[in-house]
Amino acid sequence: MVWNEWWPHDPVPKSRVTDPYVVRPTPQQVQTIPGVTVRIKEQVSCRATSQCVFVNEPPDHKIKITIYVEFKPVMYVPQSKSKALLCGCKFSGNRPLCDGSHLWVKARRSMAKAAVGTFGFFFTMGVFTTWIFHP
Repeated sequence: MVWNEWWPHDPVPKSRVTDPYVVRPTPQQVQTIPGVTVRIKEQVSCRATSQCVFVNEPPDHKIKITIYVEFKPVMYVPQSKSKALLCGCKFSGNRPLCDGSHLWVKARRSMAKAAVGTFGFFFTMGVFTTWIFHP
């Protein structure tokens, strides 16, 4: 369940992107994802833009970002050089990293697809476990 369903007092982030962004952290390098510029340290939590903007720090250290009133940037410093999944749906509990909340957001946006997928998964698991555990 997405947190804003049971706690309606916080502002609700809105993003058209639901999948996480895959980022390979390398020092002093700006990576570009279609429509998004990523720097390793900060991510902007935006509210109502079609393309959420990530922070890009030019060499003169003037940060140019667009921030909406309700949400502030979230600091992210990678612990290793392995891939990182940054949240695209902005509903993650441990922002900016993805925790799988985008699956709930996708299910809420298209209930019919989620119902068919859930039925298919559990039907297949039922047939498989019946086949495995038969006498």
